[in-house]
Amino acid sequence: MKYYLILKFVTLFILLTFVVGGCKDFVQSIEPPLDSTEDINLNSEKEIEFLILGVKGKFAASYSELSCLAGGLSDELIYAVLPGATYPQFFEIDAGDIKLNNNTVENAINNLGSFRFHADTLLGRALSNNFSYTDSLGNTYNGWKDSSVRKNAIFTGYFYGGLARYMWA
Repeated sequence: MKYYLILKFVTLFILLTFVVGGCKDFVQSIEPPLDSTEDINLNSEKEIEFLILGVKGKFAASYSELSCLAGGLSDELIYAVLPGATYPQFFEIDAGDIKLNNNTVENAINNLGSFRFHADTLLGRALSNNFSYTDSLGNTYNGWKDSSVRKNAIFTGYFYGGLARYMWA
């Protein structure tokens, strides 16, 4: 009985420690992340070139992973099991017996999904007319300031979005 009472107080103490430690105001002075931004910060015409470069970068990463995996699945690449080889995921791909927990394939799929999402998001922003700009006289206009940037964004969104779907197939 005494053991049960002590266990009950220790459990209560640990629970209260987590509750107090998990409060929002308990941890202070945390800087915002440097490698990400909120979606609303990308809703301007001057960010379109940045988004285009992001889509092209995602394409490069997806293509490099998928071309290696496709080469391993076909007869283009052969994974030779050498003494000391420590990466059995490529052996599974070469044998055509890919397990569900093969993280190499999972990483490629996640990267390809992110590539398609970024291309579609760029296209959605390019087709919208929600941008506004202010000229040198202080007049505010709705729409695109530079139509060539819009055309480039629409082309990039359609082209790389279609390419992502082709790579899925």
